[in-house]
Amino acid sequence: MVKKTVIKKGYIKPTESTIKIPVSQLGMGMFVSALDRPWLETPFLVQGFLIESLDHIVLVQEFCDYVYINAVRDDWVPPEDRVVVPTNKKKRYVHKISVEQENGVAPGVYRQAKNIVGTVLDDVRMGNALDAKQAKETVSGCVDSILRNPDALMW
Repeated sequence: MVKKTVIKKGYIKPTESTIKIPVSQLGMGMFVSALDRPWLETPFLVQGFLIESLDHIVLVQEFCDYVYINAVRDDWVPPEDRVVVPTNKKKRYVHKISVEQENGVAPGVYRQAKNIVGTVLDDVRMGNALDAKQAKETVSGCVDSILRNPDALMW
């Protein structure tokens, strides 16, 4: 049985671009971002403005043949699907050594981990820097013990 899983939902992504249009196509609500001539040669006080009235359109038409507007386009980005193929294979770990042999090492690993956790919590409480090297060594010891025989550290 093949199962599809949605990884990321679809969404609308706005894309902004600059478009060159003749001034005869200007409309209300358009944002003029550039002109066909230097801004200083026009009566506009700011570089870039929103067309809010017919007077704005007429004024632009007096000074320019074409303008650049900022256009926002909404694009649909489809969801990302992945096919999940079920497998019946489970990874099994083989006990490398017996529980009795690992029981000689596991209590020491456990005590060391317990002490490190206490030290880390005290350091956090006091605002001190954590000893990452010591914590990594302890975690590695726990992982090694579990990989040798998972039953020994589970008491």
